[in-house]
Amino acid sequence: MAKRKRYISADEEDKITRNIFEVTLRKSPEDEIPTPTTNEIFLEKTAAKLVSENKSLNLCEDLMETVLIDRCFSGEFDDAEPAFTYLIGCYRPKSLAVSYCLVIYLVNSIGFPVNKVSSSDESPLVRLLFAKVSPRKNDSHSFNCPPGFFTDILEKMDICIGNLVLRSLYEDLSKWVLTESLLSDLFMQPLAALTYLIESPHGAKALVNHPMWLPKEANGLEIEKTSILGPFFHVSLISDDRFYCEQDDSDFSATNRSYANCLHDGLEKVLLLLLENADTRESVLQFIAELILKNSSMANIHGDKNCASLGMFVNLGAVMLRLFKNFFDKDTRSKGEIDVRYVIYGTRLNLSKSTSLYSSLDEVVAWIIRNNADAVKLISGRTSSLKTEHTFSCEWFFMTARVLHLGLIKSLSELELTYQEMEEIDPYHLKKMVGAASFPRRNLDAEQDLDEEFRFYWQKYCSYIYQVLLDKPLLQHALSFYPLMLTWLVDHVGGFKMPLPLTCPMEFACVPEHFVEDALELLIAVFKYSKLIGEEILPKMDIYMNFMMMFMDNPKIYKKLIYQRTDGGTLEFVCQQKNFVIIYNYNLRRQSTMSLVSGP
Repeated sequence: MAKRKRYISADEEDKITRNIFEVTLRKSPEDEIPTPTTNEIFLEKTAAKLVSENKSLNLCEDLMETVLIDRCFSGEFDDAEPAFTYLIGCYRPKSLAVSYCLVIYLVNSIGFPVNKVSSSDESPLVRLLFAKVSPRKNDSHSFNCPPGFFTDILEKMDICIGNLVLRSLYEDLSKWVLTESLLSDLFMQPLAALTYLIESPHGAKALVNHPMWLPKEANGLEIEKTSILGPFFHVSLISDDRFYCEQDDSDFSATNRSYANCLHDGLEKVLLLLLENADTRESVLQFIAELILKNSSMANIHGDKNCASLGMFVNLGAVMLRLFKNFFDKDTRSKGEIDVRYVIYGTRLNLSKSTSLYSSLDEVVAWIIRNNADAVKLISGRTSSLKTEHTFSCEWFFMTARVLHLGLIKSLSELELTYQEMEEIDPYHLKKMVGAASFPRRNLDAEQDLDEEFRFYWQKYCSYIYQVLLDKPLLQHALSFYPLMLTWLVDHVGGFKMPLPLTCPMEFACVPEHFVEDALELLIAVFKYSKLIGEEILPKMDIYMNFMMMFMDNPKIYKKLIYQRTDGGTLEFVCQQKNFVIIYNYNLRRQSTMSLVSGP
């Protein structure tokens, strides 16, 4: 038999409600019922209205909406506890207050004058979210998050109100990390909060539907600064004078590298959650594609000030490589889904404008005419309705290659340029500092006689080393990615076998030449800095060497690729693999040579 609900008298209900909400409608003991406690606030206007209507002054459920509006929105109680923290305290025993917390948060976010929300300028709801996902010790501004508070927002709240709250929260989190770097862990709480919110389907949809998910008509730099995810990917050791970021002169250390790993772990989870959600996957692909298109000029020798920071693309590449490995390891069919036609008429990335390995645009068009007449309409612009479907694996492969070109590979190039700048300024100190046992280090206090310009470049040089060269997971994933790319390329000329086709297949010829250049750039950098990085990271050379040997004596297919490197100078590097030393040398003025010499 069900238990009967215990009857509560009006006086008992009034007493309980007063204790919970710390308000009263009775001014003095003469008003009957026990005297209000010192913490209770007398709601004079509400009481006067009830008296004029000949109603009881007992607090009850039916009056709570009026009571809470008077307490929080009347503006008469500025000396009392701030409305937001007051309602959080009430929420613990009374779930009704969650709605009013959200109302106060929203009203405050649009600048409407309300009874003060909190004692600081920071968003109290963001602080509450931080307390939920990653509480910090010694945080004077932190709240204790009531159980179920954010569950109500994400699962039970009216969709329209919930979206407004989430929209404001995402903006606050984005602004929070914009000025952070990997010199501290202050980005971790906002990143954990973002992850928590998008674990909910409602939170994920609210994110990609946010107007600033992908700002309209924004250049690359504006996307980095104003989009929701942009500031999270911006967090790095590579400084950029276009952003304000508090940098100190402390040494870079293993701690900073651990921060970078935490950042990449968190961003990987964010993108994975969004990509696994059918309602948000397309938005992620569009966001990355737009980033690539708006920042394509980053690959130029002279930087474009309208492009995003290099640190952002290094981080994005690191995360995309992790996800690439995740997706391709789980699905053995993925390699077969990489369709070279995506280069020619992919509708999301315009790779056809990239310099190809061999073919000209006219040759590509002629090949398309022979193989796919419909695609010609797309290239010539005669129709916008034609869409070629490509699998997710295919798109992710090409997007990853482009992001690595603009991030990881560009940073290796900048590393070399920075070294050359220092060599011109002060070769003596450069040799001394690079050869020091403590290299690499950022703190220059011990070197008092250094030129200021040299100091600037040295700090920049060290930031590239810690952000890129000492990121072993990044290098290992990249060194797994490029052999796959080379193998995929070779498949279009019949695989690793000789002789090569007399005519260069268009599927090979139309591929952007930076795909191969980037693979060799990374290989050279890894061997050049092997003592710093650690020789355990050196890749197996089979695929690289077979690829280079296949095309070395076939200029019609491999054309000018190798000879464009190092401004016509001589490039030599020694690759130690098992019992052989492979010496690779080429020069514009003489025939390239390659030899295998028995090792020690």
